[in-house]
Amino acid sequence: MVFLCALGSAFLFALACNLDTVLIAAGYAAKGIHIRFRGCALIAAVTTAITYLSLVLGDLTAQIIAPGSANMLGGVALVGLGMWFFLSWLRSGGEQEDESEPSKLKSIWGCVSLAGALAV
Repeated sequence: MVFLCALGSAFLFALACNLDTVLIAAGYAAKGIHIRFRGCALIAAVTTAITYLSLVLGDLTAQIIAPGSANMLGGVALVGLGMWFFLSWLRSGGEQEDESEPSKLKSIWGCVSLAGALAV
């Protein structure tokens, strides 16, 4: 019974990690851009690995620092990420990238970078 609970938890974890992969693939397919299965599998694997690593590091960090500072540290990290992307957007002159460019997802590094962005 314990094994089935662990298997169910692992399945739900993988599903939660990769729901965004399914949505990205569906969104690109609606635009007429098809991501190969290999690319989707790579995005799913990297997203799952990064999410798992963040959970492990978060658990280790929670054991080291005080509970109140963990919330503050998480908030600072989120604000920092938001500011990073906002400043990047300001540096580019407020222009958006051309999202209709399918060649970015044809390379392995394009899929890995998309997975990294999804995991963040």
